[in-house]
Amino acid sequence: MADPKDIDESYIALGRRLQEARERAGKTQEQTAEYLGKHWTMIYRYEAGRSRIRLGDLGVLAGLFGVTVSWLLGEQGAPKPTDPLSSRVAQLPEEYRAVVETVMDALERNGRKPVWGR
Repeated sequence: MADPKDIDESYIALGRRLQEARERAGKTQEQTAEYLGKHWTMIYRYEAGRSRIRLGDLGVLAGLFGVTVSWLLGEQGAPKPTDPLSSRVAQLPEEYRAVVETVMDALERNGRKPVWGR
């Protein structure tokens, strides 16, 4: 079983990456919270490593900030940008993202691969 201290340190490291990516993207905690439908203090808690972030929210934030989830989770090196289309889709309201996903699914069913992954 994992040592609780290691888990805490992992969330602190993730929080630092979230803060760095948010700042590089020019977003405030308030803007980020509004986008996720949360209070700004929750973003503060994520960045401080005091709260666990849902995996779905992590993916949305990676897209919003223009980085990969793997970078947020500790991949070495400079933040790797996502492709521009993925970042734009991530910034859409949830109902619009669902429409884009439906279109992508239809393209895949017809044997066409989208130009960017999910």
